[in-house]
Amino acid sequence: MSKTLNSLASTGAKTGAKPAVKRSTQESLAILQQCCKWLHFTYSGEIAELAKLHAGLRVGAVLIEDQEAIDSRSQIALTVQDRLVTDDIICGLTLTFMDVSHPPVQFGYISFASFTDMARRFFKDLPTVKSIYQARSEFVAATGLRPAQALSGLHGPEGDGACDWFRDSNRPKLEHVTSYYSLPQLAVLAQSYRQLAKAAVEEGTTQAHTRQDSAQETAVEAP
Repeated sequence: MSKTLNSLASTGAKTGAKPAVKRSTQESLAILQQCCKWLHFTYSGEIAELAKLHAGLRVGAVLIEDQEAIDSRSQIALTVQDRLVTDDIICGLTLTFMDVSHPPVQFGYISFASFTDMARRFFKDLPTVKSIYQARSEFVAATGLRPAQALSGLHGPEGDGACDWFRDSNRPKLEHVTSYYSLPQLAVLAQSYRQLAKAAVEEGTTQAHTRQDSAQETAVEAP
């Protein structure tokens, strides 16, 4: 780890030991910038793996239900962002991590320690989310469907694709959220896509054999 990141980690540990204090916007932005540098340094391999699956990692603020603009109470969230399906209505596999079993990381009270703790929980659960991207690739390759067509199971009840994955039975009170998926639900979704992909491959193989048999019969019958 570089000297700069060692310094950040040390500062974060000290900050995390103190009671949460409200910070100015400038201070919060400076800490968030440090956190983002640490995130991309520490998890560069995982981020590269996401990129191969046409996904990116986004750090941003989320409004809580009574907010009209970002303020000190806004929650800092980590999002896996789909880069194949970027329509305003259908956002595909864009999923925001929500762990309501822990206190939220709020913009005005952010510390290096609170952010890194959330990030570690995020990456611990990332393999489950990443498996859906992998399953989608298999499904699209097997069926020939466009990525958006392969993701109907992730659309909200009104067609909005804003989705969150969470680690508790309590749903977070956020303005933009329409669909919630626990880790087990996401695992089931990935498995269903794999089964559909397998069925499509088997059907394609059967059709290919049928066409081949038909062609051979025609060749034999020809004078």
